[in-house]
Amino acid sequence: TSVLAIFNEAVNASTVNGTTFQLKDPGNNIVAATLNTLANQITLTPSSALTGSTLYTATITGGAAGVKDLAGNALVNNHSWSFTTAAVDITPPTVSSESPLNGAIGVSTNTTVTANFNEAINASTVTGTTFQLKNGATIIAASVNTSPNQITLIPSAALAGSTVYTVTIKGGASGVKDAAGNALASDYNWSFTTGTISSQPLTIQS
Repeated sequence: TSVLAIFNEAVNASTVNGTTFQLKDPGNNIVAATLNTLANQITLTPSSALTGSTLYTATITGGAAGVKDLAGNALVNNHSWSFTTAAVDITPPTVSSESPLNGAIGVSTNTTVTANFNEAINASTVTGTTFQLKNGATIIAASVNTSPNQITLIPSAALAGSTVYTVTIKGGASGVKDAAGNALASDYNWSFTTGTISSQPLTIQS
């Protein structure tokens, strides 16, 4: 988050600096930040993300050495307020269900492959490298899509009949991640077998 304060009149930007507008953590350490002044508003933007579940205190200094308006009048007293950051998500995503099911047989050769997660997934981490369908060691050409907590793999052509296929969703640092950047803990694999394709020729019945 950025921290801002709005005054009842324009503020002298030269009086807004790292001494007169500060954000501190519970240990009373000053948070590194950049400062901007626009008319009657001053904004403090932390140089990096704040720590989760942490109480921070912002202080604007008043008095002779503090923030002043354009006429040189200083803020009468120091103005302080506090807020607490939200808890940070550090839990890896997990696969809650898949389709076709693991071990399924007689699956249509025109099937798509889907995996549902327990939370939203970062679409940029779902690619032809992190979500694959294989016939043995051969990767099946396919496109992949993501919609909130579901990822879908669509083969570019019909699959072969009576064949075992294995699906792999990559985990780890280079794998699929949730919206907070947590990666799937490990590779997730499952297999299914397609049904038999009829080889009987087309005939005219009547």
